[in-house]
Amino acid sequence: MTRNWESEERLEVWDLLLREETPARSVLEHLAGAARGQSSDEERLSTAMLVAVAALLGNARRAARRNLMALLRYRFSQLGAKSRPHGLDPRELANPDMLGLMGLHLTWPEAMLSVGGNPADYTALSRTEKAVRAEFLTQWGRIYGTTPPDSLTHGR
Repeated sequence: MTRNWESEERLEVWDLLLREETPARSVLEHLAGAARGQSSDEERLSTAMLVAVAALLGNARRAARRNLMALLRYRFSQLGAKSRPHGLDPRELANPDMLGLMGLHLTWPEAMLSVGGNPADYTALSRTEKAVRAEFLTQWGRIYGTTPPDSLTHGR
């Protein structure tokens, strides 16, 4: 069963990252420690992904950070029912929070525009997804001391 406080704390950290704020390392370590316990595989995946993205954002150069922020905006905007204001200009999305992004269903070009990137740069999407996956595998190993189960990583 999902422990509500862990899920809520992960959501708070995702929200910080989306607003380009840096979460305290102690919060990330607390979540990782809690996930080592009796968390489900899905919760463990969520925690490792969160720690991976936070690590990448903390160490990324400007262009990589911009691309990662575009990826986060792109992915989080796909959550929820489509609720997009008519005439939305993605360049006007200044540090939106999670709730502000949900339901916008941004395209990749729109997500890139929202962070000042080149909307035609689809290679940035591929490179960024590869970097996130690699860092996820690194963080999973660091946190749990194993490789993630194939059932969790297939297609992700």
